[in-house]
Amino acid sequence: MFSNYYPKGEVMGWIAGSFIMVAVIVVALLSGRHYKNKQWQLESQGFSGYKSDVEDARMFKRISYGTAGLVMLGWAAFTFASSLYIIDAGHVGVIKTFGAIEGQVGDGPAFVAPWSDVIDVSTKADKKQFKQLAAFSKETQDVFVDATLNLAVAPTDVQCLYRTIGSDWYEKLIPPRVLQTLKDETVKYTTVEVAPNREKIRRDVRGRLQDQLKDLSIREGSCVVSIDVQDFLLENIDFRPEFKEAIERKQIATQDAQTAKNRVQEAKFQAEQKVETAKGEAKSTLVRATAQAKANRLLSNSLTEKIISYEYVQKLAPNVQAIVTADGKVAVPPGLGIIVQQPGK
Repeated sequence: MFSNYYPKGEVMGWIAGSFIMVAVIVVALLSGRHYKNKQWQLESQGFSGYKSDVEDARMFKRISYGTAGLVMLGWAAFTFASSLYIIDAGHVGVIKTFGAIEGQVGDGPAFVAPWSDVIDVSTKADKKQFKQLAAFSKETQDVFVDATLNLAVAPTDVQCLYRTIGSDWYEKLIPPRVLQTLKDETVKYTTVEVAPNREKIRRDVRGRLQDQLKDLSIREGSCVVSIDVQDFLLENIDFRPEFKEAIERKQIATQDAQTAKNRVQEAKFQAEQKVETAKGEAKSTLVRATAQAKANRLLSNSLTEKIISYEYVQKLAPNVQAIVTADGKVAVPPGLGIIVQQPGK
C-alpha cells in the first residue's frame, strides 16, 4: 500500500470507560451525601446510644467521597492518555471525529480531544508495484507490463484527500491513471517496436503522470492536491506466448535466409575470384607471348649468313679442319672466324 493507516485513538473505549467512571463517581457522591446526612441526623438527636452509628456513617461518608475522588483522578489520567498522540517523522495525523475529518496534526506529540481519533498517514516517498498491466500496441496486440511507481503526497494535502475521497484515495486515483497513461503510450508503437522504445515510453508515462497529479483538482475545485511522481520504472515487458513463438520463428527464418544469402555471396565471390584469376593468367600468357614474338622478331632481324655459319661451326667437333657447307662455302677451323667461298661459286 502507498501508506499505512493506524487508528491510534480508542474512542469507544474512552467513551465506555468514561461512562463507567462517571457512574461510579455519581454513586460514590450520592453514597457519601447519604452517609453525611445520616451522620448529621444522628448527631443532631444527641443520643449517646447512637454513637457507633455516627462513627459508621462518618466512615462510609469518607469512603464514598474518597472513592469518588480517586475515580475522578483516574478518569482525568485516562482522558489525558487518550488525548496524547506521538506522530512519527515523515507522517501526519488526520483527526477524525465520529466519521468526519476535522483537521490534521504534524509529527511530534499532539493533544487531540479524546472523543476524536487520529489516523497515522505516511507522507514519505513510497514504492508501488504494478504486475501484468494489460496494454496494447498499434496492431492491438496485447502488451503486459510490470512497473514501479515512486510517489509522495504533500503533507498539507492529506486531510483534503481523506475528506473528499476517503482513506482509499490511492486506489481510486493512481492505478487507473497509470494504466490509462501506459496504454496511451504503448499504442503509439507496433508490437516489435515496444521493447526497443521502452525508455522513451517510461519517460513519457512519467512526464504525463507528473502533469496530471502535480495540481490535482478534486470534486470541482473544492481543494487542490499535489502528488509528487518521483519516478516511473518499467521492470518487464512481455507478450502473449503465440506472439513470442511467431517472433522466434521469424527470427529463425531471417537467420536462415541470411545464412543462405551469405553462402550465395561467398559462392559469387569465389566465382568472381576464379574469373579474375583466369583473366590474370590469360593476360600474363598474352604478355609472355607478345614478348616472345617481339624477341623472335628482333632475333630474326639480327641474324645474318655469317652469324648463322659461325654458330654452325661453333657446334662442330674441335678436330674438324674445314667444312664445306651446303651452299658451297668452306669454313676454316674454329677460332679463325673465316668463311671462304669455294672457287667457282
